[in-house]
Amino acid sequence: MSHGTLPVEVNTARWNRKILNVYWIVVCVSVLMEGLSLFLSQREHMEFLLNYILLPTAILCAVVGLTEYVRKRKARFLDYCILFAGSVIAAVLMFVHNQIEVIFAALFLPLLVSVVYFSKP
Repeated sequence: MSHGTLPVEVNTARWNRKILNVYWIVVCVSVLMEGLSLFLSQREHMEFLLNYILLPTAILCAVVGLTEYVRKRKARFLDYCILFAGSVIAAVLMFVHNQIEVIFAALFLPLLVSVVYFSKP
């Protein structure tokens, strides 16, 4: 091992933590933005609250929370779980915010995360 490099396991663990932190930030920003949009929407407040805030937030928190659980258990398939979580986050954001054209950039989330786990044979 050369100076300045970490063992692969430690480096991967650090990246897993960073990625999960970003996932939580995405969830928080989504909730914050939708909370602000609640007052600007023409829809009924209860419908908007349920369909655009509560349900998507519950799905996002469940997916990221499950991934956190898998990380703590040091599961063998954590890398795939993190990639799956990124894909679900992107899908939920695109479904809920489909009127915002730039939201399709959320598809880059799982793509960028997969770069972290790329390894040459």
